[in-house]
Amino acid sequence: MIKEIQKAKDIPYLILDGGALLFDNDRLFPGRQEQALVTAQGIVEAYNLMNYTAVGIAPEDLAGGLDFLAAIREKSKFAWLSANIVRKSTGKAIFPASTLTKIGDLTVGIIGITGKIPFYTFTEKDDAHVIPWLHVLPGLVKELSKKSDLIVLLSSLDARQNDEIAKKFTDIHIIIQAMHHSSNKYPKQVDNTVLCQVLKQGKYMGVLEFNWSPSSVWGHNRNTLLIQKQREFERYDWEIKRYTQIKKTDAKQLEVFNDLVRRRDEAGKELKKIEDAIEQERDKRIISATFKNQFIALEKTLPDQKDVLAIVEDVKKKVNELGRKRALQNKNKKILPTFGKGINLVGNKACASCHKDQSASWKKTRHAKAFITLLVRQQQYNMKCIPCHVTGVETGDEPYAYSLPEALHHVGCEVCHSPGKKHATDPKNHKLPKRPAPEICQRCHTPERDDTFDYQKDLKLVTH
Repeated sequence: MIKEIQKAKDIPYLILDGGALLFDNDRLFPGRQEQALVTAQGIVEAYNLMNYTAVGIAPEDLAGGLDFLAAIREKSKFAWLSANIVRKSTGKAIFPASTLTKIGDLTVGIIGITGKIPFYTFTEKDDAHVIPWLHVLPGLVKELSKKSDLIVLLSSLDARQNDEIAKKFTDIHIIIQAMHHSSNKYPKQVDNTVLCQVLKQGKYMGVLEFNWSPSSVWGHNRNTLLIQKQREFERYDWEIKRYTQIKKTDAKQLEVFNDLVRRRDEAGKELKKIEDAIEQERDKRIISATFKNQFIALEKTLPDQKDVLAIVEDVKKKVNELGRKRALQNKNKKILPTFGKGINLVGNKACASCHKDQSASWKKTRHAKAFITLLVRQQQYNMKCIPCHVTGVETGDEPYAYSLPEALHHVGCEVCHSPGKKHATDPKNHKLPKRPAPEICQRCHTPERDDTFDYQKDLKLVTH
């Protein structure tokens, strides 16, 4: 897709990522660490092929540990940036705070800022912590503005802090946000900064196309803002005229009147600010820069790029092999699935002894063949996949999944209707729910795995 865009546009470009690249969360689940680290290495190999320029370091990228990120940085052809991950002992940055690069004739300064990390991210041995962005950004922006025509910030801070940065630093021209709970949001202009954001985990690619020169300011929507603010001012002014005849003894009406006056005055100040900015641009002949944005859905139907596909297939093989070795260790140590709800599972055969029609109907569903799909894809030992393809394993219990009997190698009755041991021995006094609650389905049918999931509609596919 990058090559297609490059060919169609035929203009200089940079490829950047705000962060949260390597892992799904800021903490790795027990038993998943080895497989997650192998996957992270594959992601970096793919990014190398795609010629990324820089990636911001987000809390999720530190889930494998500081040493792992430092090691993987050595294998990266792109820059990992964070200005505020520093040594506790010296206060010096552990990773590059910024980098300079070219896009056409423009010199671009790129800065990385890391968002708030959980307390368990760094060990005492790491001698590291994340300091507030206010401690590092002022000096860094001042320094980069002397060398750069355009400054981009890769940030995993929350939206409120990014807005604050945009208002405080007019020399930061673009902020690419990486937030864990993110979605596609059309670029928002705050003063002289454009804030960009796409849906997490590579579902979409955001393409920001702009014209810029060293003396530019963002003028996108300036005239539109002027018209909107004029209308707002006039609306409040009209409302105020309606209240000019109110009696001063009417406290409620007076309160409304005073509030309208306050709002009109605020709108007037903002209107004057926009008018002054437009006038200043005319006087100084400042070039008004504009931008346009598009989101490209990276659908599964798009053809795979063969070099990246080879990396993906290699990672899958390595992950599955790690799991196979772990399963063999479990077998040798005779580790049994005695975790959580596992001790109360009886398996589908026990259910079928009474519920023959329902069992026959279930066998026709995709739930019955859930584990077979892993076998076909040779991912039956992938801990990230297993919980949604077997009965009795939830997130956090994956290491025990290798010890499950074959009778639980499917999404069986007890996934939807709860463990059945007590019901099987005394069905009258221990009834099970007939219909699974939406949250049970949504443990597996998440937006990342099944973005078309509809509880009411999809329930009909498995109802028996």
